[in-house]
Amino acid sequence: GNPDNEIIGAFIGDILIGMIGISKSNALIIISHISVLIDYQRRGIGTLLLEEIKKRYEGCRMIAETDEESIDFYARSGFARHA
Repeated sequence: GNPDNEIIGAFIGDILIGMIGISKSNALIIISHISVLIDYQRRGIGTLLLEEIKKRYEGCRMIAETDEESIDFYARSGFARHA
């Protein structure tokens, strides 16, 4: 795989319930996707995944490639919307 791409998973036991994927370019982190199994949504798992990325790459600029459905999620997590 590409060393500039990374996927982090959230697990309950050995069951993958969510993941976040990023691309790294110098001091820029691009969040390309985040997903949580529907039965586990709205329990803070997506937020925990995002917080893990923020912690690992503190000081880096972050942008999220997202769709209209996820805009509010990112806004609640401190992201600003740019066209």
